[in-house]
Amino acid sequence: WAVPSGAAAVLVILVIVLWNRKTGREISERKKAQAQLAEKEAYLRLAMDNMPGGIVFTDSDLNVVVSNDRMVSMLSLPSDLMAPGRNYEDAIRHVAEEGLFGEGNIDELVEERLETLRNPPAHPLEVHSPDGHHFSVFRRKAEGGGVVTVATDITERKQAEDMLREAMNHIEGSINYASRIQRSILPDPTLFESAVQDYFILWEPRDVVGGDIYWARKWGRGTLICLGDCTGHGVPGAFMTLIANGALEMASLETPPGDVATLLQRTHAFIQAELGQDKEDGESDDGLEMGICYIEPGKPTMVYAGARFSLFSVEGGEVTETKGDKAGLGYRRTAKDFHFTNHEIEIGTGRFFCMTSDGLIDQVGGEKRRGFGKKRFMQALVELQQYPMDQRSDEIYKRLVTHQGDEVRRDDVSVLGFAL
Repeated sequence: WAVPSGAAAVLVILVIVLWNRKTGREISERKKAQAQLAEKEAYLRLAMDNMPGGIVFTDSDLNVVVSNDRMVSMLSLPSDLMAPGRNYEDAIRHVAEEGLFGEGNIDELVEERLETLRNPPAHPLEVHSPDGHHFSVFRRKAEGGGVVTVATDITERKQAEDMLREAMNHIEGSINYASRIQRSILPDPTLFESAVQDYFILWEPRDVVGGDIYWARKWGRGTLICLGDCTGHGVPGAFMTLIANGALEMASLETPPGDVATLLQRTHAFIQAELGQDKEDGESDDGLEMGICYIEPGKPTMVYAGARFSLFSVEGGEVTETKGDKAGLGYRRTAKDFHFTNHEIEIGTGRFFCMTSDGLIDQVGGEKRRGFGKKRFMQALVELQQYPMDQRSDEIYKRLVTHQGDEVRRDDVSVLGFAL
């Protein structure tokens, strides 16, 4: 090589300087980018190591790209099985052999899990270890054909669910037992059969047990038939029916047979005293509405009295409503010595009678979300005359369900009908 001189030498030196500067700048930028990448990788590793669950990323060939220590410890894996480049099938086989996938052919269990890597399901998988731990495993496709697998220890949640399930089973068992107790106080069908020509009863508690009660007792020469609607539903309502049942029993023993209005008044007084609602310092204000009919053989009339309850008489195409007094039983606002009213009702020929709790009348439904209503109920009573008495309860219930549609049942439903 000839040594350049003059202007040529200066030009060569300038090129060399510029080239060194460019190369140095590129090296500096490369080192800076490498440092930034290392910093990001450090942050990523820090985030992965501090995750509450395990995570592993596998490529399209199911080789491990990266994973955290939590995944290794959760599944009790030898650390080398999760080393970058190791095929993830080895880890899956180890887990299967340890029993985390349950009993079965190991190859089949492994293949099932490999298929979830090739085609990740939309829902999480559950893994149960022999030592009682539970894991939720979620897989999702990543760009480039890889798969991200996240495993979460859900042992505490499963234990809480088991405890809740056990508590719910205990509560359900108690409520079912309470239902048997509540049904035991309902009257024997023979009491209705001996007092009326024909009858039907629709009794549908909203929550297994409920706050509606029907009642029948021999009273003097005749028979009492009652339908009541206590405050509340479910367990509180059921307790109220027991109180009402006891109050009716005591009131019937000290009231002259036939005087239904006085029977209501005495029942009211007993409930009010039992709940402490006859005192100013009481906390509760509970009670019930009730209708009572007294039927005496050989008489052309029966006696009816109601506490915010109506009796419907149906004959041909007409329905007559006999309203009770505007006072409930047991409530603070009802005077202890409130005088209810006896109504003499003609029995007639071809007539039947009906009482209903407001659970039917008030049930919301239909396109306009309105109550079933008294008008709809009275129309149903007219149309029910074409059905045998033992089918009428089913027909009323069908109409209720149709009207209710997708709406939630709001209350207990009870309807009692009879002919004399």
